[in-house]
Amino acid sequence: MGQRFSDCWSEVFHILGPMAERPFRGGPASVSDDIAVLIERNVPREETHFRLAYSPVPDRSVESGIGGVLATVAEITEQVHAGRQLRTLRELGSRGLSDVQTVEQACVNVAAVLKENHWDLPFALLYLIDDEGTYASRVASAGVDPQLLDRLAPARIELGNEAADDLWRIYAAARERRVEIVPQLPQPQDTLPRSAWDEATQSAIVLPLASPDRPHAYGVLICGLSTHRVLDSSYRSFFELVASQVVTMIRNARALEDERKRAEALAAIDRAKTAFFSNVSHELQAFVRHLQHTGRRGRVVNVSSVHEELPFPHFASYCASKGGVKMMMRNLASAGRTGLSRPDGYRWEGRAGRGNCPFTRCDSD
Repeated sequence: MGQRFSDCWSEVFHILGPMAERPFRGGPASVSDDIAVLIERNVPREETHFRLAYSPVPDRSVESGIGGVLATVAEITEQVHAGRQLRTLRELGSRGLSDVQTVEQACVNVAAVLKENHWDLPFALLYLIDDEGTYASRVASAGVDPQLLDRLAPARIELGNEAADDLWRIYAAARERRVEIVPQLPQPQDTLPRSAWDEATQSAIVLPLASPDRPHAYGVLICGLSTHRVLDSSYRSFFELVASQVVTMIRNARALEDERKRAEALAAIDRAKTAFFSNVSHELQAFVRHLQHTGRRGRVVNVSSVHEELPFPHFASYCASKGGVKMMMRNLASAGRTGLSRPDGYRWEGRAGRGNCPFTRCDSD
């Protein structure tokens, strides 16, 4: 109480002073629903937000008719922070519902969202860890000059035994699945991303991207900490919620990738089966024609084993499953109607050979 206005708000007087001076000099009231100023409080140049109004106080005893200014001020810093963070989380959720085909694409989408909130996230780096947990690969970034990216964060980091080049503490965060704080970034000042007030970011938080159903973490999310905010429980919880959203997006993308791989594998099997049975049908007809033209008799044609002696060396062994043998028997039955196989005097039968391996044979009567 009793302090001069310029002394009480010395660090922001150049902003608030003219606003208070206007109504004092006969102008209209100065009103702001959200004015952002940096004040010396919990941290140097702390980000704060206020809703304020400077209104003239009439006084007929003075020549100007204005005896003073009424300042109505309400701090809304926490509401502003919460609103920004909620928008970021909501956007991450909506991106998670989009058509993401790969884990890398999911990480790129995450970086695009985080880039929009440079107030709370001066920069962000996403690293994915291989299935063995031996190295981490950088797949996306936000808020970093592309020309300085390699100097700030290597594209690949070896993780074995707390590697010396692991300046971001990725190994500890991923192995222990705990949040790590890097209080002082070791990189040169000219490579560090700048805050919304053009100050170099000094510290970062490293969050594991882990799921209980996996032995190793998917990777880590590295976020720069605003130099103008205290890392309190609210700020820390925001980062943890972001990491949780990222894990969900990665898990969904990984499930889509696995499903696509399974579908591709089944399609490849179907193509191989189709080609195999097509070849079997063609070769079987060719073999029957050979029997018809040469009259060779009395030898065994082993379909599923490579150990039997073949009557005609230039005809390869037919390897087939039980279903394949059935298919060939159907071919033989239907081929009689086309006149291509089962000549008179030949008998076809199927039986199990060594190791219960089914085969079909052709004997002379």
